[in-house]
Amino acid sequence: MLNRTSHKTPWRFIATITFCLALSAGVWRTSSHATQTPLEPRWEQVGQLKFVVLNKITPHEGWLFTWTGTGVWRSYDNGTNWEEVFEGLPEKRAVTGLASAGGRLFAYVSRFLYVSDTAGEFWEKVDDSSFALVPPNLDTLVSQGGKLIVGAARGSIFQSTDGGASWKLLFRRLGEASVNELTVTGGKLMAATSQGVFISTDDGANWREPAVQVSYWLPGKETISASEQVTTLAAVNTRMFAGTWGGGVFRSEDGGESWEPVNEGLNWEETFDPLYVKAVMPAGRRLLVGTRLGVFATVNNGEQWRESNNGFARRPVEGMFELNRKVYATNIGAGPLRRAITG
Repeated sequence: MLNRTSHKTPWRFIATITFCLALSAGVWRTSSHATQTPLEPRWEQVGQLKFVVLNKITPHEGWLFTWTGTGVWRSYDNGTNWEEVFEGLPEKRAVTGLASAGGRLFAYVSRFLYVSDTAGEFWEKVDDSSFALVPPNLDTLVSQGGKLIVGAARGSIFQSTDGGASWKLLFRRLGEASVNELTVTGGKLMAATSQGVFISTDDGANWREPAVQVSYWLPGKETISASEQVTTLAAVNTRMFAGTWGGGVFRSEDGGESWEPVNEGLNWEETFDPLYVKAVMPAGRRLLVGTRLGVFATVNNGEQWRESNNGFARRPVEGMFELNRKVYATNIGAGPLRRAITG
């Protein structure tokens, strides 16, 4: 069952100029220096990729994994060097997703799901045709109460109770929404979708909208239109944060039941690129967001954002994660960057 609620008038903003960014391949990190302020850590290059990373980096059992259209790649040294891992995968590979959940590594290759229990050394095909017509978005894969839950095409939700060996359709359609991310917090399963945030309290069997939905005005070249595109969700203590594609960051103080924009410092006059958010991640006492104009940080729960791009040229960020007390940011066309968590 899906319940939708009426929406309040969206928050409106108007911006004018879009930057065009040039990208190069590389691996970066940040370190702290005496001349840096707490919100301006410096990113440093630590390696060079032999391919252009277009997708998120996935941490798994101390390794880093990523995928290109034709292969799965693994790094044993935190992103400095990479090797392709393909044993058990088809010779002609069309890779469209990669994820780690429930202690296992999953890849969607040539329209089939593959699983690895050996950190990518060997892959085994899952003999289940559940995803033949509705490909899964492995970026949404989560583990909840011994179950694996993943979003798929057409707003479908699938569940596995045997570690990914078999799957069943749990929920047929989240409206007309595409599912961008699933997250578990406070006993709730929450979905970031193209039509806002949805909430389930029974592990995905039923969904409803919050009382006050994420909604905003999206500026275009000629017209301004309403949008509800939520790309990512993050829980920080009792607060929830939602990243949107064109509306910046929204915050909830009541477990996701109502949302308000918190974009002071992201509203630039010369470009609205900082309002296009792909990743939200807590890092020590800071909250970081990855945007189309690089990384921004806040130390006061979104009341004020400050640019944190020292060391690289405002590259678009695809995803962020933490590994060994370091923050990694994956750049579209440029590879991963990393920085230390200093507080």
